[in-house]
Amino acid sequence: MNTLPQSDWLTASEAAAYLKVKPRSLLLWVRQGKLQAYALSGTKRRIWRFRKEDLNSALLASPVIPSKPPTGRARFSCGSARGNYRPMHSPAPNGASGGSVRRIWTPPS
Repeated sequence: MNTLPQSDWLTASEAAAYLKVKPRSLLLWVRQGKLQAYALSGTKRRIWRFRKEDLNSALLASPVIPSKPPTGRARFSCGSARGNYRPMHSPAPNGASGGSVRRIWTPPS
């Protein structure tokens, strides 16, 4: 039985599956210059091929940097609703007398 040797070249779908992303994301990265890819010539549409070495080096070139933990207190805290509402008078429509009162939330001081 004749078996084909394992190829180092991957299609866009295979490369996307290798990176666990969608093929559209992979091709976007190619257009942005984040990944190296090779276009096949002689076709009406571009058909891309990828090498595993290029995919691995692109991943290792930009490691994920962990974010710093937040420092200090949050600017606003929810706290209890008591005392955080104040009445706001709105004029009646068309200049009629009277008006409605609605309550709006204000952050605690």
